[in-house]
Amino acid sequence: VEGGPVPGGHFFPEEHPHQTAAALSKFFEVD
Repeated sequence: VEGGPVPGGHFFPEEHPHQTAAALSKFFEVD
């Protein structure tokens, strides 16, 4: 498992939806 920062404030999925979706897609990727 790898992690990294996602910019945001109080509710980052609402403030940065595309970056949040990209981070989640990468996390749930199947090798």
